[in-house]
Amino acid sequence: MGSLASWSARILAGIALSAAVGCTGGDEPRFHEGTPRLLAPDDAVPLSRQLKVRLDRPARIEVAISDSRGERILKFDQEKRRHLVPLLDLRAGDNVSVVVTAIDARGSAESPPVEFRTGSVPDRFPIIDVLAHDPAMAEPGLLLFSIEVVSDDESLSYLVALDDSRQPVWIWEPPNEFSDFRLHESGVMYGISRELMWAFTPLGEVLNQWGATASDDGSETYVAVDLEEPHHELYPLPHAQRFLTLAPEFITVDEFPCTAANPTASCGPAEIKDMRVIQFNRDGEILQDWLMSERVDPFRIGFNSLDVLPTGAYDWAHANAVIPRPGGGLLVSLRHQDALVALDTDGEVDWILADPAGWAPRFEPLLLAPVTDDLQWPYHQHGPAYAADGSLWIFDNGNEGATPYTARTAVDVQSRVVGYRIDESARTVTQIAELKETSTGELYSRAMGNAFLMPTTGNVMGVYATPAKEDGAANGSLGFGRYVARLVEWTTNGELASDVRLRSERSDEKQGWRTYRATQAPSLYAPGVETWLDQ
Repeated sequence: MGSLASWSARILAGIALSAAVGCTGGDEPRFHEGTPRLLAPDDAVPLSRQLKVRLDRPARIEVAISDSRGERILKFDQEKRRHLVPLLDLRAGDNVSVVVTAIDARGSAESPPVEFRTGSVPDRFPIIDVLAHDPAMAEPGLLLFSIEVVSDDESLSYLVALDDSRQPVWIWEPPNEFSDFRLHESGVMYGISRELMWAFTPLGEVLNQWGATASDDGSETYVAVDLEEPHHELYPLPHAQRFLTLAPEFITVDEFPCTAANPTASCGPAEIKDMRVIQFNRDGEILQDWLMSERVDPFRIGFNSLDVLPTGAYDWAHANAVIPRPGGGLLVSLRHQDALVALDTDGEVDWILADPAGWAPRFEPLLLAPVTDDLQWPYHQHGPAYAADGSLWIFDNGNEGATPYTARTAVDVQSRVVGYRIDESARTVTQIAELKETSTGELYSRAMGNAFLMPTTGNVMGVYATPAKEDGAANGSLGFGRYVARLVEWTTNGELASDVRLRSERSDEKQGWRTYRATQAPSLYAPGVETWLDQ
């Protein structure tokens, strides 16, 4: 990335060029006495800092950062007298030097260096084992995920970013654990924590919270939405003015099966947990509200559809994802139906990707037909994603390897990332890839996870949120906590590009750590802000 001397020379050359093309001597912006000033560290974001800059007149600024990873420039184009600069993407215990240049039409001025040492990773933090990582094959940028201690007695979680060498460069300890979590291209983060949907900055500043009308706490950031609680997904649509989410709705049906052993026999009326597919705007107005029981058969069940919730209702469908389809409409993942349901722009079912067993005759025309005999259906899947070429990828947890309507053939089920090519007009499906070989063989993750398509390389990531074994050995027998998390990246040819294990020592955290989903981002800043030199 270059030496400090070469970086300083480039900065000075840039200032000299600015002077040559339009600056008048002695008329440059001036820094207010005592700035730039580094604000006190925040324990909740131990690897990040803020820099306060005050000027005598409005000007834009460029911030040069030098640390052990190299040199980079942050450009902030808005002309202001006061700037509050987030210093992000910093390794633990690193020595950092920051120089600010203030620029306007009349000149430019450079501040003295501001030097500091970054904080430490929290004492209670998962161990990061880099089992495989080839920088030449892996997606460049940052790997982002949520991680939490598995415990019934306490809540401890972090949102984390790892750099190209899989070292942590951003950590936030939120007030409560997060499930869904992603970084929008605007530099704003979105996620679900407890019963609230959040928009927040990488420094943990809450910008908006959306939640049930009854939960309004009077906060200026709170916006009420007419739902019981958000569930699994907060998906910002382009420009982040509209969002997709899921919300439960409890309904009573006239007929419902008694047991998975006899799934076609009814026990009469039952209360089931249905799911609303919701699109809402930033003001909390609901723009679309589609009930899944009106679109698929509420009498059909999968394994776990008969799980009884604390309310006494059956967890019939357990929707766990909703994403936009490339041609319009939405794709909804129903975990307990082992089904992905495509809805058109009016909310009608276009097609269903699922094991065909157990569907009523009226749904048979909507079921995708396999083109070849080698296709394997997904079971209890999570986290679907579309690739740039329109192919559909999912994390197939693989639970049971069957439905209640078919004989179980898989004795030792494993999880996988699987890619499908769908011909929507013909309603056919082809399995184009299956990725499941990790550094320690195949893994089984019974819950959570996602698939993610890397934007630069086209690589595929699979998130194993809760594997309890490696190569047939229970994690506890390996000295780990009961659960670990694995973030595995493959190339388009199926080669292993990166494999990261997040774990505890059994003596420290008996139950271990788990994640929910992960994603990739080129930077923690909005596009155009951060530029690394000599890369």
